[in-house]
Amino acid sequence: MSTVWLLLLGLVAYSVYKMCTTKMAVRLLRLIYEYRCKDYVKFIAEHKRLFAEAQAKGGNHAACTGHFYDLMAELIELYYGPSFHFAPPRYKGQNNDEALQDFHAKVAHLLQLAPGKKCLDLGCGVGGLLRDVGRESGASVTGITLSDEEVRIGNELNQSMGLGHICSIVKGNMQRLPFEESSFDAVYGVYTLKYLTQPELERTLQEVRRVLKPGGMFLVYCLMKTDKYDESNPEHRALISGFEYSCGMPALHYTKRMKQDCIQAGMTPLAHFDSSHDNLQWYTFFAENRLLRFLLTSRLIRTLMYVAEAVRILPAKFTEFMQIFIVNNVISIYKAGSMGIMSGSEYLIFQKPVAGPSH
Repeated sequence: MSTVWLLLLGLVAYSVYKMCTTKMAVRLLRLIYEYRCKDYVKFIAEHKRLFAEAQAKGGNHAACTGHFYDLMAELIELYYGPSFHFAPPRYKGQNNDEALQDFHAKVAHLLQLAPGKKCLDLGCGVGGLLRDVGRESGASVTGITLSDEEVRIGNELNQSMGLGHICSIVKGNMQRLPFEESSFDAVYGVYTLKYLTQPELERTLQEVRRVLKPGGMFLVYCLMKTDKYDESNPEHRALISGFEYSCGMPALHYTKRMKQDCIQAGMTPLAHFDSSHDNLQWYTFFAENRLLRFLLTSRLIRTLMYVAEAVRILPAKFTEFMQIFIVNNVISIYKAGSMGIMSGSEYLIFQKPVAGPSH
């Protein structure tokens, strides 16, 4: 092993020793090591092209988002886990995995799920949340995703965990749900509606109302812009647009507009609250993880990566990839969250009217 690579690993090991190891930081180190053999030149160029095409057409970002997750899905699971969304800890010292488990249980509770009820997970990925909701409630939970690979992996996990009898994943489009009218007692969209343009969101909400049973409930929990976001503020705009670009998605929706759109689709608002409180915010784990911030922002680490690229220990553009798609995302989430211009822990809960004209 080369001297440069040994130096990098030695510095990281020393940092871990001095700053106290955390699970998320260790995952990041594994990411750097295990993802050193990808074609980042091609990935970055293709992402830029697909995002520009989507912006020029003013619409569908599915191709760009799909390209992003082709590489990032495995990486995200390696680094963050099978449930790529954020939840504030309930108490000081609660770790991220425990906070997510609490959040998943809360989703099941708020939707009043129980054995015999049927629930739909919009944009379920490989089904981390779906399985927890099914296990917690005993309800039958169906997930929908555009990815054949996520369907395969998710259903294999459902079976291997003994949940195949209540958890399943199908391929389909949220804007044209492949289910009969009034099929579900509840539907939720967790960190998935942000990938839809405004017209796509409106069509999806109409579909949600259609497949819900009368009296059925719909829960939205997503990254959204708040009223504090100022489009004319260069810092605000740079943080949000940088995050949108790196994730390959359209403009984030405003919380207020999301609520209005659900009402416009014919659903009745039941509750709207933020689960963040005091110093326990949805971005707390990024804010408090000193080692993670060091690894992401250290000039020395970045310089060592550039040197490793130069001597071909790391592939070309690896450092640029890290900056755009990992460092930028974490920093944008933390800064936008702490400035209050992005929310990530608000619950919006609605109900399909028991009687009235169908939409």
